[in-house]
Amino acid sequence: MPKPLLLLVEDDPFDVLAMRRCVTSFDLPVSLEHAGDGEEALINLSRAMAKPQPPEVIVLLDLNMPRMNGIEFLDAIRADLKLARTIVFVLSTSRDPRDRRAAYARGVAAYICKDALAPDYADLATLVRAYVDLVTLPQPGQP
Repeated sequence: MPKPLLLLVEDDPFDVLAMRRCVTSFDLPVSLEHAGDGEEALINLSRAMAKPQPPEVIVLLDLNMPRMNGIEFLDAIRADLKLARTIVFVLSTSRDPRDRRAAYARGVAAYICKDALAPDYADLATLVRAYVDLVTLPQPGQP
C-alpha cells in the first residue's frame, strides 16, 4: 500500500513552506504534494486515482485562490464519483460564517482558521497523524 497522499492546495508560498516543514519536523507518514489552485489540485487527484494502487488522500484546502477557489474545487470533487469521498480539511484565513457554512455543506472534515494553528503546526500534525494512523480511510471504489 502506498503512503497516504497529503495534497496541500494553497497559493501562499509561506504557507506551503510551513506545511513542508511541518511534515518533516513531525515525521508525518505521508507523501506531500502541492497544488497552487483548485484546477491543479484536480489534475493531481485524478493522476493519483488513476494509479494501479491509488493512495489514500487527505486534502488541506485553502479557500481563496486564483482560477478555481476552494468552494469551486469542493463542488468539482463532490460531483466526481471517483473523488467524492476525498477527505478535505479547509485551512483558511477567513472567519466568515458564510465560508464555514459553505465548506461544511460540501462535506469537509474540518474548517480550521490558519491563525489558530500553532506556529509550528503541531495541532495540524496531530490531526493529520490521527487520520493516517487511527482512522481507516475508505479505499477507492469501496462503499
